[in-house]
Amino acid sequence: MNSPSPAHGRLQVGTAEFVRVEWRFLLFGMAMAFCSSLGQTFFISLFSAEIRAELGLSHGAFGSYYALATTASAISLVWLGKLADTMRVERLALFVICCLCASAMLFSQVFSVVTLVFGLYLLRLFGQGMTSHTHTTAMARRYVAARGRALSLAQMGMTA
Repeated sequence: MNSPSPAHGRLQVGTAEFVRVEWRFLLFGMAMAFCSSLGQTFFISLFSAEIRAELGLSHGAFGSYYALATTASAISLVWLGKLADTMRVERLALFVICCLCASAMLFSQVFSVVTLVFGLYLLRLFGQGMTSHTHTTAMARRYVAARGRALSLAQMGMTA
């Protein structure tokens, strides 16, 4: 007989047992956290020199467009984040990952300031925003007594 899951209720188990029983869902959280890298500043900055050169932008202009896209994505996250309250985690994750892939493909084809801002907006919204929101909401929904452990284990995906 399977041991009871620490996912629901107040069952307290050690961390090793928790990981052994819940490894699939924890791995999902880590993978979503890892995917947030595509929208994080450190990743986007890897390509900023080439983008600035291609579009003839100064550091300040690129930074301004980046700030505009980031602000717009943060505002949009207030609206889009509500999906985590209404959709099943599996469907939300699939939607977010598909949108993130489309965002990355669009960003690879930047040819003007408009496509740059739109591409940055989508990467920030679906990369840094919705992937992080999805995995933290999923962990918080599933776990009660082990919520802190689940969140900290899932966050390890950001450092991978």
